[in-house]
Amino acid sequence: MTSHKLKLIAASIAISAAIALPAFADQPDHTLKLTIATGPSGIELIVNSVAASGAFLVYQSSTPQGLADHPSVVIQTNTPLTSGMRFSVSTAQRPLQHAFYTAVHYTNMACIPAGTFTMGSPESEPARVPSEGPQTQVTISRGFLIGKHEVTQGEYLNVMGTNPSALTGNLSLPVETVSWDDAVAYCVALTAKERNEGRLPAGFAYRLPTEAEWEYACRAGTTTAFHFGEAMRSGMANFNGRYEYPPCDEGSYSCYNPSGVYLSAPTKVENFAPNAWGLHDMHGNISEWCHDWFAENLPGGSVTDPLGPETGEIRIIKGGSWDENAWGCRSAFRFSIYPDARSNTIGFRVVIGAVHP
Repeated sequence: MTSHKLKLIAASIAISAAIALPAFADQPDHTLKLTIATGPSGIELIVNSVAASGAFLVYQSSTPQGLADHPSVVIQTNTPLTSGMRFSVSTAQRPLQHAFYTAVHYTNMACIPAGTFTMGSPESEPARVPSEGPQTQVTISRGFLIGKHEVTQGEYLNVMGTNPSALTGNLSLPVETVSWDDAVAYCVALTAKERNEGRLPAGFAYRLPTEAEWEYACRAGTTTAFHFGEAMRSGMANFNGRYEYPPCDEGSYSCYNPSGVYLSAPTKVENFAPNAWGLHDMHGNISEWCHDWFAENLPGGSVTDPLGPETGEIRIIKGGSWDENAWGCRSAFRFSIYPDARSNTIGFRVVIGAVHP
């Protein structure tokens, strides 16, 4: 199985806006199929099969070459698909005789919508550190897909041919002992593999999330210290459960619980409940590499699609690990390390999005 396996559910086809045509050839290896019809507001894509979970995208272009090179996403949803479900594609803004579509089901990814959120922690958040501010209004202008879970050892092995992890025994464990460069190399290799197999249009790529994308996806609309609230107690995630949050004493980072659970190793992915957007282990299990170089502070004010500093020496890590206390697993917590560093507490998850400039 490839990492974050994609199931192609549609081939591209040119259609007239006034003619209903069968959109896609019935290929036995494909578990989903669509047909195209016309509706009151334009084209309707009709689902003829079923998918219980995963992200569903429809790419569109005015030419076959454009579909291959720089398509636009016209439908993005996590909605379970049922036979007969219809999606409307308006042609009002596209005075075209023909349009070309490719639809793909990404089984282990979740669609994250465009939107605006507050990045960083408020000064009232217990034990916050200065680098978590000033709070910044961040607009994510384009939706993206992100892994429901961290890249597993099995997925990494399938793409790269090796398993660098120190803590092995189950290929469903997250891959660790990978540097930032290793994580980027995996994204490059997976992009080439999936694009070559026709499951990923050019103009889109597997890559690491930016720090802003990661925190936006982690929060899933929340403003609390964790996506599940203001407290993190033993058993809520895979962390050093002897050191819970919030702190019991002023000036402390933790609240000591002598009976707290400390597993001293990662657990297999999706072992804990997901956040509201379907993402597992955003707090704990394995710390995760992000795209950005580290900056001493957030930019403040309002920004759109930030990529972090243009240069630097250390890269951002988010989320905390099995060895971290709860304080270091907060949504706003920012850790950094040299990009060639490797640790059995550090892994990553991938994004599918527009290629960075």
